[in-house]
Amino acid sequence: MRARRKALIFALTILLLAATTSGCGADSTPPERIVIAGGVDGGVYARYAAALSQALTAALGHRVQVSVLSTAGSVDNLRRLAAGEATFAICAADAVADARLGDIGLNNTATWRTCAAAGSPSAAPPPAPRSSSAGSWPPSGSPGSPPSPSSACPRPSTPSTADR
Repeated sequence: MRARRKALIFALTILLLAATTSGCGADSTPPERIVIAGGVDGGVYARYAAALSQALTAALGHRVQVSVLSTAGSVDNLRRLAAGEATFAICAADAVADARLGDIGLNNTATWRTCAAAGSPSAAPPPAPRSSSAGSWPPSGSPGSPPSPSSACPRPSTPSTADR
């Protein structure tokens, strides 16, 4: 189990480093500050966020200030990411899926589809709306391809005022 946790932290570190240095936006230099939306103090996501913060600080040195934001959990993390309060958010897959479907009050679901696809091993097209029960996911014969780094980094627009 410890090896699995280390592998997950390593993979998240590599993913975050790739995202912060991959030419997203006009300026390809790393941001001066990285804020990781973690989770409830003492929770698993908060511990992952702390470990990721330590790894980033070790990798980037003093070029970037890395901090961890204590939050109420995945949906709060996504809202803070959308509002620009966080640079990176640790979230449960179901919360990201809800954001993709527009179920948690965040607008611009196309952006969430892109970000969710960038984190998946096979970036297949998004699933049909929940009201459709036909077929299985992923559809057979849909190879999908991961989006380019520049398309995986768009910032969502301001959160909707119709939050639950």
